[in-house]
Amino acid sequence: MLLTAIMWGTLILPWLTLLFLPKGALRRYMPVAIFTALLMTIYDEIAIDATDWIVIKLNLVPWTTFVPLIYGAFFTSTIWIFSLTYGRFLVYAITNVVCDFIFLFVLSPVYEWLGFYSFAERSRFGIYVDIVLVSFVIYGYQMWQEKIMNPHDAPPKRSSLDPITFGLRRKAR
Repeated sequence: MLLTAIMWGTLILPWLTLLFLPKGALRRYMPVAIFTALLMTIYDEIAIDATDWIVIKLNLVPWTTFVPLIYGAFFTSTIWIFSLTYGRFLVYAITNVVCDFIFLFVLSPVYEWLGFYSFAERSRFGIYVDIVLVSFVIYGYQMWQEKIMNPHDAPPKRSSLDPITFGLRRKAR
């Protein structure tokens, strides 16, 4: 019962912190959080099913992925980290390196001790490197999203009917 409450807390409590986000941050960074959840779900599927790097022992739902972390803490921490650091890559990178370190080398051993999962075939440091690399991928994804969501910031696109495209110039009148 206590372990189930801890898992539910890991899933739900981080979502409550989103009430304190600056206005517009949730909508702006939700796509990168969803993308991160997708990447981490795929990573977990590979780590659990294909390679036995991680062994899930307890979960809220009968999925292979450890749902409370991926869809609770990781999801919301992605939004918070981007909200606080996006646009300053060095600050973002340092924040991610530190947060991932705290998760894998401080919090994760507690989850292992509680019996939620264990690392079997892969070192904690190897998984840490993978997660840090994912943080660089998602930063690039957010940069791409910013171009899509803010087209007025991008250079204007020429129409295929634009005379300059055809090499024609208008004569001055």
